[in-house]
Amino acid sequence: MFQVIILRFEFFNSFLLFRIFSSFFFSFYFIRLLFIFNFFFFFNNRNSFYPSTLYKLLYSFPLFY
Repeated sequence: MFQVIILRFEFFNSFLLFRIFSSFFFSFYFIRLLFIFNFFFFFNNRNSFYPSTLYKLLYSFPLFY
């Protein structure tokens, strides 16, 4: 009986870890999509999200990871 309780707790803990890591993965995926979308407007100053070229390079740098 005590072993069943321990197994249930370990399963719940691993499920929580899976939820945390999957949420991090999807958040980084959407952030990278935003960087790619910013990279399309790199040479157009009117449609760009960031005013400076340094900021554009800084925010589109995770494309190369």
